[in-house]
Amino acid sequence: MLAKYKSLKIYWKIAIWTVLLVVLYTLFGFLGIPRIVQYVLVNVLPESIHRKVEVGEIAFNPFKLDLKIADLAIKSKIKGKDLVKIKGLELDLEAVSIPKMALVISKLQINQPSIFLERNKKGQLNIDDILTGEEEKEKEKKEESSAKFSINNIEIKDGSLIFQDDLKGSVHKAEKINIGIPFISNIDQNVRIYVKPYFSASINGSPLEFKGRTRPFAQDRDTIINLRFSKIDLTKYLKYIPDFNGLKLRNGLLSTDLSIHFFTKGKPSIVLSGNATLASVSLAKKGVEVLAVRDLGLHLKPSKLFSRHIVLETKIKDVAARNIGPVQTRGKRKTRKSKTKALARDLLAIPVIKVGVVDMNLAKGQVGIDGIQVSEPRLNFVLDKNGVSNLQNFLDFVLEDSSGSKGKNKEAEEGSEGATVVNLSSFAIKGGAVNFSDLSAPSPVRLLLSSLNCEVRDFSTAKGSSFSYSVNSRVNKTGKINIKGTGKLEGMIIDAALSLSKVPLPPFQGYVDKFLNAELGRGHLSLSAKASFRQGEKNPSINAKGTVRVQNVLLFDKKSQEPFVKWKEIAAKNFVFSYAPVKFLVDEILLNGVRQNIIIAKDGTLNISRLVKSQEEETRPKKKKSKVKSASNEPPPFIKIKTVKLVSCRVRLVDRSLKQVFVREFDAINGYVKGLVNKPDMKAKVDIKALVDNRSRVEISGLVNPLAKPLFADLSVKIGGAGMTRFSPYAQKFLGYKIEKGKMFLDLHVKLEGNKLYVDNRLVLDQFDLGEQVPSKDAIHAPIKLAIALLKDRKGKIDLDIPVRGQLDDPEFSYRSAVLRAIMNIFIKAATSPFALLGAVLGSDEKLDTVTFPPGSAKLQEEAKKKLDILAKALRDRPALKVDITGYYAPEADKKGLIERKFMYLLKKQKFKDLPNDEREKVEDIEDLEIKPSEYEKYLEKAYKNASFKRPRNFIGMIKSQPKEVMEKMLKEHITVTESDLRNLASDRAKAVANYLIQNGKVPQERVFLVAPKGKQAQGDGKLQGVRMTLK
Repeated sequence: MLAKYKSLKIYWKIAIWTVLLVVLYTLFGFLGIPRIVQYVLVNVLPESIHRKVEVGEIAFNPFKLDLKIADLAIKSKIKGKDLVKIKGLELDLEAVSIPKMALVISKLQINQPSIFLERNKKGQLNIDDILTGEEEKEKEKKEESSAKFSINNIEIKDGSLIFQDDLKGSVHKAEKINIGIPFISNIDQNVRIYVKPYFSASINGSPLEFKGRTRPFAQDRDTIINLRFSKIDLTKYLKYIPDFNGLKLRNGLLSTDLSIHFFTKGKPSIVLSGNATLASVSLAKKGVEVLAVRDLGLHLKPSKLFSRHIVLETKIKDVAARNIGPVQTRGKRKTRKSKTKALARDLLAIPVIKVGVVDMNLAKGQVGIDGIQVSEPRLNFVLDKNGVSNLQNFLDFVLEDSSGSKGKNKEAEEGSEGATVVNLSSFAIKGGAVNFSDLSAPSPVRLLLSSLNCEVRDFSTAKGSSFSYSVNSRVNKTGKINIKGTGKLEGMIIDAALSLSKVPLPPFQGYVDKFLNAELGRGHLSLSAKASFRQGEKNPSINAKGTVRVQNVLLFDKKSQEPFVKWKEIAAKNFVFSYAPVKFLVDEILLNGVRQNIIIAKDGTLNISRLVKSQEEETRPKKKKSKVKSASNEPPPFIKIKTVKLVSCRVRLVDRSLKQVFVREFDAINGYVKGLVNKPDMKAKVDIKALVDNRSRVEISGLVNPLAKPLFADLSVKIGGAGMTRFSPYAQKFLGYKIEKGKMFLDLHVKLEGNKLYVDNRLVLDQFDLGEQVPSKDAIHAPIKLAIALLKDRKGKIDLDIPVRGQLDDPEFSYRSAVLRAIMNIFIKAATSPFALLGAVLGSDEKLDTVTFPPGSAKLQEEAKKKLDILAKALRDRPALKVDITGYYAPEADKKGLIERKFMYLLKKQKFKDLPNDEREKVEDIEDLEIKPSEYEKYLEKAYKNASFKRPRNFIGMIKSQPKEVMEKMLKEHITVTESDLRNLASDRAKAVANYLIQNGKVPQERVFLVAPKGKQAQGDGKLQGVRMTLK
């Protein structure tokens, strides 16, 4: 057989194989294909849809490529009911499907199809599980390319749809459904089209029919279906569609005027065009309306449906997003009427939104939008008393109960590669307004941005693309905002040129109230800067540079309603700011025309101290100590200010706590601080000059660093020739006298190291005199004029050094109090220890109020003379001082001293007798004679022998010689010292001091007074053997 086959001619072999293949193809087509289709329908399909599938006769003609299926049924999970049932299905395949690698069907006819849908009382559809499964399949196949197909001459005959709604308790029926569709295709294929478009059905007993019209004389014989609906209430139909995150369509009327154009000549295509309008749209959630749109119009330009290329335009009128109250985290949402006008308004109202030509070429992954214009939108942005915005409330309410958002975002990120590119030529907001209200501030803050215009041009999601933008607006009518710049989505890059002009500050009063008891009377802010933002891998980068000015500011004290401070201009010129790392550089901070009022009220409170609001400790939220230590190694901010410049500034001090109001002005304050850097080793140079009461100069110079830790200052402050009569109110209160005249010169040296303050105050009062005495309950009880006389020198100057030391972190330390306390101590010391005060002024440690003498002596010693010389000079330099001199004796010591003195006088008298006559004449006082040690026994014996008392004699009657000790004893025992002797001694001592001051010290006699003590007062305290002096 094989040998015979091999011997056959080639054409016979071809014929045999052809017949054999035809037979096999015929057998496979007529017998195999129906069995494969049956297997797929009965065995494979149920695994996907989880329902039993039954099918009747299946026939396939391999020569006509005609497939017929009879009695196809998909069973429902409810017994006795079919989910889908088709009496007959017939389709004709085209042989070009194989070379085209696409499904090409020339005819699809479905006879008597019926569908049964059911929704149970839980709101679940009987096909929910199928729809869920399909969604999962779509996710798995999302990267696969879409299948190519061309289905032509589609007819559905005598179909029906039953929807049983157990939740609503109703049944809807669509019967006698007949549909004709010429073709559905996403490829080019010439197939004879004989079916014309049509639709007819009986819906709940009401007939509905659409028929296509054919242009009778046109060569292409195209067919058009017009779909015209007028104000169809969508709520009747869309209530069966699952809502989006709880949002439901509460109102909505649909009107359409659409044309479906079937082109049959050449390449068959379906073109959709026309208009659709949604009117009176209202979206609600939980019974609360969240969004309303009066009119949404869509104009669809001729677009091929299956080419994935659609061109349309949109216009939206009267959009309103409603204000939503705070979202309740538990329980039911409470709806209540707003108590404020700000919350009563809509969140957002837009009269018109125009969307230009939208060219969606989904096949190429491109969407082009010619332009979007939003006309006169009104945004009402409100922060409630808790600081939560109405926008946040709106979003929280709309997005609450959302599920799976994270997964969707993740999928979007994963599928971003190859995503559709959106190109927007321009987005513009014209004539908009923003009403901003902050009800969380102590007093409401209200701002109005009007004439708001924004524009974004050349926006694109394509890689590497950039866009430009601009924003301009008025702020509360007088201020202006202008922003221009460029940006890139890739890397989140934003560059901007900012310009703020005369933005008014009083509307921000509510924020001032948080911190200050002050009222903004006027003022405005201006800014000219360039800024940039870059989203880095770890931290964002922010950079800005420019100049900011705060001008024409007036700040009132809320309590007194008096001006607290005002200025022409405070500006930071040419600043540079950057974040990550933080850096702030300024070329110059200008303080121009600052006028500061420091006022002490009648109750003694300082306006500055009550300006800053203090919060009670119990009202402050307690900060929990973090157990986790910060791991941040970020460097501290770097701050550098080249110059702080003061121009024509003034400080006015008013003290109303006094009976006569005290006023003092520091005017014409000009100067600079150069080189401020927050590094400990850097010191800024200070040079500031001013005038006190437009006459006396004030100079401040030195080095400071207030920005670094520890704090540092080394300053010299000089005030020259300030008039003292202005301080008369203080003198009347604390001294009880008016100031008649005088000038003040002050030289301060201030040194601050960390919290340690060292201040050396040198105070010079020139020609300072007190006037008349005035009654004051606060005046110190001290000899004020005496203190002044003590402090004044012969030129009429008082020169005081008042050092102050303290810790700034000590809450009880006050520099002002320390200085006043030191001055008060001077006057108190004048009363209690005037000589100690005088000694301190003279720089002497001597006790100038007493002069001591040897026991029993009234002769001044050298040490005493030196002390009196110091006192005499002080008295000569202080012509107003007078001195009282009182002599004293010590009963025991001076009695012994007088006995010793009289004893030595007896010896000196004997020596005087032995002197030649010429030498006797030279001796002024016998007591001045000196008894030498070698002469002592000689003159002791002579004094003993010449004594008048009885002395032991020998047997011949001569005075018997005695040992030295016996003679001394006997002579002293016979010396008598009376009380009168002691008083005379005290008086002699006072005279000796007075004579020395007058004769040697050149103190005028009329300023030296001897005071004689009465009786035993001359004993004083029984210890002083000398003189005590009193100044007056």
